Amino acid sequence: MNQRTEEPMVFVFPKECGAVEIAEIRAHIVTQLDLHHPVKVIFDLRQCQFIDSSAIGFILGRYKQLDTWNGTLLLYGVNAGVSKVLRLSGLFHIMKIIEREEHEDA
Repeated sequence: MNQRTEEPMVFVFPKECGAVEIAEIRAHIVTQLDLHHPVKVIFDLRQCQFIDSSAIGFILGRYKQLDTWNGTLLLYGVNAGVSKVLRLSGLFHIMKIIEREEHEDA
């Protein structure tokens, strides 16, 4: 097993989070998670204005990936539109949404 990274890893999501955009960032994020096995990962969604089922599936997959080594996935900067989609998907029941102050301390 790789050395666990104690520092939070932060990944910034693009403005549009559909199938094409998720395909573009998937390999990078999965590779980094596999290499570092971080204790905490933060998905920065401040720029994200649109999210679809591909992104929901990707986020859920990373949640499960982190769960295998007791890591935590946090969502940061979720706007009202994206929040509604995430709430409908049920992700809010298993993931924590954090605000700026918490992000700085994470």
